[in-house]
Amino acid sequence: MSNVISIKQFKKEKARKEKEKNAQNNRILFGTPKSLKDTAKKQNLLDQKRLEKLKLDQEKLDKGDE
Repeated sequence: MSNVISIKQFKKEKARKEKEKNAQNNRILFGTPKSLKDTAKKQNLLDQKRLEKLKLDQEKLDKGDE
């Protein structure tokens, strides 16, 4: 004889598994700690400033050649 399983319990278990699956995906997508985000943002700003400085230096060199 087979085991009797409550449909309500089956549905609840299925919903729990689906929630855990969605939570895992969200951890991957949105799980970057704030400190790492801040560090990356600061590094990006420094890189942009360096690039701007190099662009300005290149413009000065171009004007000097004329």
